[in-house]
Amino acid sequence: MVIKSLLLSLIFFLAGLIPVFSQEKPGEKPGDIVAGSKKVETCLGCHGIDNYKTNFPELYRVPKIFGQNVGYLMASLKDYQSGQRKNPVMVATAKSLSDQDIKDIAAYFSSFTVEPQKSLKSIENKRAQDIIAKGNCMVCHGDDFSQNQDLSIPKLAGQYADYMFASLKSYKNNDNIYWGRGNAVMAGVVKDFNLNELRLVAHYISQKAGTLQTLQHSRFRSK
Repeated sequence: MVIKSLLLSLIFFLAGLIPVFSQEKPGEKPGDIVAGSKKVETCLGCHGIDNYKTNFPELYRVPKIFGQNVGYLMASLKDYQSGQRKNPVMVATAKSLSDQDIKDIAAYFSSFTVEPQKSLKSIENKRAQDIIAKGNCMVCHGDDFSQNQDLSIPKLAGQYADYMFASLKSYKNNDNIYWGRGNAVMAGVVKDFNLNELRLVAHYISQKAGTLQTLQHSRFRSK
């Protein structure tokens, strides 16, 4: 137990170093929201349609990214570029972007703010809460899964359950060429849980009040 606690402490310490690589360096041009608004047409083809589902590599709704943390959006696109994340559609999209494009697009999507939505229904679920406690999920993602100080870590509250489940599964198999994800912190967490437990956690977090949203693609076409 002592060794496991020390390993978890090391993991969370290393997780704290992630923002160093995802934030702007002194002297670099910051992300431009206006410029970003002119670069997201491709993104909106999926992320601008409420409940839009992708059927490859499996069927799930694409994530809500309006209002997502800027550092996380930047880091995610960089991971698709480098191959740390392996979704073929996102890899192709990310590789077409420059560093400045990524900053601008992330600045644009993160600029949307809304009041937290109410929880969809009663979300008391002792089993899910026990799994979350065992995985120390709230250390990084915050007590409410919506607000944290580290902008390279995603908001999760209110995110689509099927997307979160697919994401959690992907950390179990980084070698899969279609949906693997390379992240030592998350891989270390999910390995202790089976798929049913991961599905339960994803559903639980999806019911929590959050500030993520999807704005309809049609709202942008007339601009």
